[in-house]
Amino acid sequence: MPFFQVQLKRSLIGLPAKTRLTATSMGLTKTGRTLNYEINQSIAGKLLTLKELIKVDIVDEKKDREGLRKARKSDPGFIVEKQVDNQV
Repeated sequence: MPFFQVQLKRSLIGLPAKTRLTATSMGLTKTGRTLNYEINQSIAGKLLTLKELIKVDIVDEKKDREGLRKARKSDPGFIVEKQVDNQV
């Protein structure tokens, strides 16, 4: 089942009260917060009111906070690609 992955990209400061209430009802209170929602008409309508403020992707599986954190995290350590001998 596909999901909307929604991330709040811009601040809610200075926006009309209706827009702020829509964002807070969806749980988008802090900039950078990412949440997943099932695809349905009511969520799509709310996303249209926030279209300038959010980034929306369609994903196949729902990820929790820990899953999103692991996806952003880089691999620890390093890889040696070529060894160079310094002989003179």
